[in-house]
Amino acid sequence: MRKYIFTFLFVTSIFADDTNSRGVVKDYTKLKFKVATAVRTEKPPVIDGEINEEIWSKALLVDEFLQNEPYNLEPPTIETEVRVLYDDKYLYLAYNNIDPNPDKIMARRSRRDDWMAGFESNSDWVGFGIDSRNDDKTGYWFAVNAAEVQVDVAISGDGYGGFDGTWNAVWDSEVYFHDQGWSVEIRVPFNVFQYDKERVQEWGV
Repeated sequence: MRKYIFTFLFVTSIFADDTNSRGVVKDYTKLKFKVATAVRTEKPPVIDGEINEEIWSKALLVDEFLQNEPYNLEPPTIETEVRVLYDDKYLYLAYNNIDPNPDKIMARRSRRDDWMAGFESNSDWVGFGIDSRNDDKTGYWFAVNAAEVQVDVAISGDGYGGFDGTWNAVWDSEVYFHDQGWSVEIRVPFNVFQYDKERVQEWGV
């Protein structure tokens, strides 16, 4: 099997002179890409939600995200750390969500893909979109809430073509609660994505 090198582009980093004294972005058009290189692993992580295996320490840390809601493009009040690994078959993501009030974490159970009941503002959740062709037109959206409910959606036509909630991939996720918040481990098989066959892959996230 051919081996690939994966790089992911995040629109989360900013130029220092484009923020005010509170770290708030003054001009969203000046946002620049944050680049995260997925690290190849020969040993797959155990997907149990607890990020305690040594292989995760080899993954590059992605942090310093910006808010979307309630204060768009402001520094977040809750710290999130993300790490990305891959092997021949799977993409692995680990989220560590550091919450100063872990007793207030919202974890609402719902049916799979029920965004309004189990996500939105009804539960704490993490999510990521994958633009595997890096064409800004098509992609896939995955999310997991603190009650381990999954959402996955296929995106077409730059979003204007619709969000297909009937698209259901087979992927794994587990949640773990700790004294500083909660964490999530995710495993998504590469065969759910469409992508070109170049050895060096650059995907949008």
